[in-house]
Amino acid sequence: MEHGRNLAAFLKDAMQGLKKANTGKIKVITEDFFGHYETDTTGFSLEEAQEISDAFHAGDTEKVKELCQKYGYHSFYHARGILSRSKLEKGAGAKINIGALSIGDMAFVFGPYEMFDTNGMQIKAASPFERTFICAYTNAAFGYIPSAIAFQNGGYEIDGCSFRAGLGEELVEEYLKMLRDLKKA
Repeated sequence: MEHGRNLAAFLKDAMQGLKKANTGKIKVITEDFFGHYETDTTGFSLEEAQEISDAFHAGDTEKVKELCQKYGYHSFYHARGILSRSKLEKGAGAKINIGALSIGDMAFVFGPYEMFDTNGMQIKAASPFERTFICAYTNAAFGYIPSAIAFQNGGYEIDGCSFRAGLGEELVEEYLKMLRDLKKA
């Protein structure tokens, strides 16, 4: 959690030490954002999910081949997601430290996950700054935060994701609020 704050402090100190650069004022906002987990376990029964997971972990290539033909290539990731979600309490979630930093007319938003490009492009398009950069895996590593549209399509990132659909869009709104606050300050 402290890594993002340390990075911001380092950048602030480094940029203030550059005599040639006219970077403008350096400003930082960080906050803890609560992301709710997805507890839905539809797709396979827990027994099927356990069978798939066990076969992959045991390295039983014949069983894995059979299960992939039966359930599809991404079945391991989907089964892993189902098993991990089955252990979560409804309404549970994680505190996610996010932040934004501006240097003149350039901004960085950062968080402990990989945001889908759809959401990243929404931030860039609506940012009040000339240039905005999205920084992933700062302060921790929560994996992917897919866009709501991606949840409809499924796939590797969705199957392994513990967060519920819509979190990506909530983060977009929170980042844009932070960027507007930085621009005003």
